[in-house]
Amino acid sequence: MRIRVAQKGIKLDDEQTAFIKGKVDTALGRLSAHVRWVHIQLEDTNGPKGGLDKRCVVSVGGDRLETRVVEVRDVGVHAAVAHALDIVARAVIRWLGRERDVVNASRPTARARRGLARQTA
Repeated sequence: MRIRVAQKGIKLDDEQTAFIKGKVDTALGRLSAHVRWVHIQLEDTNGPKGGLDKRCVVSVGGDRLETRVVEVRDVGVHAAVAHALDIVARAVIRWLGRERDVVNASRPTARARRGLARQTA
């Protein structure tokens, strides 16, 4: 899984970057078979004034996975990243569940297959 972090108005040190990559692994690691890339954009929207000014946009995608984008604003970078990754992980899981339901709906059930086998015999 490729992870890219872009920043605007925020300086991340090595510790913060390691925290973000660890959060990505925690939130999306079990989905790594489907998620090929993660882009995280961090921005301080109003400088040193404070408030809900840390903006985090997380985009994820993969070979057969439609791109999912989540935007979160929070007081701190850590909170914004954690919240956005939790939301995007749930969105990916929901999407994968819908894909599985579509595939399963197109297959005959075991009961229907047994019935078809009896009719042809």
